[in-house]
Amino acid sequence: MRPYELVIIFNPGLEGEEAYDAQIERVKTIITDNGGEVEKADKWGRRRLAYEIKGLTEGYYVVMYFKAPSTAGAEVERVLKITDTVVRHLLVRLDEDKMPSSAADDDKADQVPNDEEKQDETPGDQDKE
Repeated sequence: MRPYELVIIFNPGLEGEEAYDAQIERVKTIITDNGGEVEKADKWGRRRLAYEIKGLTEGYYVVMYFKAPSTAGAEVERVLKITDTVVRHLLVRLDEDKMPSSAADDDKADQVPNDEEKQDETPGDQDKE
């Protein structure tokens, strides 16, 4: 199975959080029905778009990480293209080492390395020219 990252921008006009949760569950179901497994789903919420898309200036962002065969990725893209509530989506195949495995990995990324892990870089050691 291949690792994927999926970013979906939903129309911000959906009524309530339940409508977004239903759309997210629909995508998760498509992935699992096609032999995949969802590793992580982050709801970023409403964000301002960089530029106007279909007359909208805001969107509801969701980022999903999953592992699936290539057929599942193709099916997810096919369904997202014809879904009216999806403003934009982007499906990217990841390298194996880029896949977030759990929330524990997120905690490690936020930690500051201790003195032994830091490289010896002092500002005075640079060559002066």
